[in-house]
Amino acid sequence: MSSSAGKTNSRAIVSLVLSLASPALASLFFLGVGLFGLIALPLAVPFSLAGAVVGHSALRRIKETGQPGRGIALAGVILGWVFILPLGVAAMFSLAFLTPGW
Repeated sequence: MSSSAGKTNSRAIVSLVLSLASPALASLFFLGVGLFGLIALPLAVPFSLAGAVVGHSALRRIKETGQPGRGIALAGVILGWVFILPLGVAAMFSLAFLTPGW
């Protein structure tokens, strides 16, 4: 299937941005950037998941319309799913050790 000339699929761009934002948020936690650092790690997991889901949606739309952006959407999906496991494990351990009574 040839890609038609036009604007890159916006969902593909959003997918990549969300997927790349997740490790950036996690790094704020590990760098210890104040109160936002504590909130950043639990937020990183949903950002990664959202990046993967929006990327799948973008791939479906790109297949239907022939818009450009398949590579960007694919990168968003792959990075989203790759970042979920380590971020999820880190979030669980961090929250467990930060919770009083452990």
